[in-house]
Amino acid sequence: MLRIIASLLLLLGSGVAINAIASDSGSQQERQCIEAFDKGQYKLAAPTCETAANSGNPEAQYRLAKAYLFGLFGSKDIDKAVSFALSCRETNPGPCLNVAGLAQGQKAIPERFKSFPSWIDSDLREGILKQVDMELLTESNKNLLAAANHGSVKAMHNIGNRYARGIGFAPDLEKALEWGQKASSAGFLPGNTMQAVAIVLHKKTELYPELENLLLPAAAQLPEASGYLGDIYQSGFGVEADLTKSYAWYTVAVVKGHEPSKQVLESLKPRLSLRQIEDGNTLAESYYKQYANPN
Repeated sequence: MLRIIASLLLLLGSGVAINAIASDSGSQQERQCIEAFDKGQYKLAAPTCETAANSGNPEAQYRLAKAYLFGLFGSKDIDKAVSFALSCRETNPGPCLNVAGLAQGQKAIPERFKSFPSWIDSDLREGILKQVDMELLTESNKNLLAAANHGSVKAMHNIGNRYARGIGFAPDLEKALEWGQKASSAGFLPGNTMQAVAIVLHKKTELYPELENLLLPAAAQLPEASGYLGDIYQSGFGVEADLTKSYAWYTVAVVKGHEPSKQVLESLKPRLSLRQIEDGNTLAESYYKQYANPN
C-alpha cells in the first residue's frame, strides 16, 4: 500500500514539474513574441506569436490579429485577423475590438471603394451601399464603437472617420468631430487631422478658421498634417491664400516623408517666382524647427 501511495505521489510530482515546464515555455514564447513584434522584427516574431496565440495567450492573439490585418508577416488574412482579434476581446477589449472592427470593414467593403475619400456624395452613395456587405459593416462599426467606449483612442479616431465619411453610418459631422476630439484629448493626434479632413469634406466653411489650429499640433508627429497645411494655404481655407506658405508646408511634408506632397510641390513650383521659392525654403526651415521637429 505504501509503495502504491509513493508511486502516486511520484507521478503527481512529475505532473506538477511537467506543468511548470510547460508554463515556463509558454511564458517564454509570449515574451519572445512581444519583444520581437514590438521591435518590428516580424519574421522573428511570427513563429513564437503563432504558438503563443494558438495556446490562448491574449497578447500574442492581439499581435497576430494586427499582423494578419496589415500583412506584417507577409500576406494578409482578414478572416484570421478577425478570429484572433475576437479571441482576445475579453482580456483586452479596446485594442482587440478595434482590430476586429477594422478587419471586418476590410472584408465588407469591395476593394474598388476602399480608396474613395468620401461616401457622402449622394449621387454615389446609393450605388456604393448596394455593393457593400452591410450586415458585416454594421458589425464592424459595432465593434469599433465598443472599442472606443473601452478607451481605445485608435477606435475613437476610426469611428469618427466613419461618421465623417458616411461608412456604415449616415454622414454626421457633429459625431465625427466629437469622436475626433475625444481621441485628440487623449493625446492621439490623428484625431486632429481627422477633424480637419471632416470639416473640409462636409464643406463646413464656418469652421475653416479652426483648420490651422487643428493641424499645427499634429505636424510634429504626422507628415500628412504638414501636407494638409500646404493644402489650406494653397486654397485659402480659413487663412489668407499664400502660395509661399503653401510651398513651405509641402516642403516640410516631403522632408517628413509624405509622398503625396511631392507631386503637389512639383506642380506648385512653376507658379512661383524664384524669390517666392527662396522665401518658401526659408519658411520651411522655420516651420520644421518650430512645428515639425520642435525637440
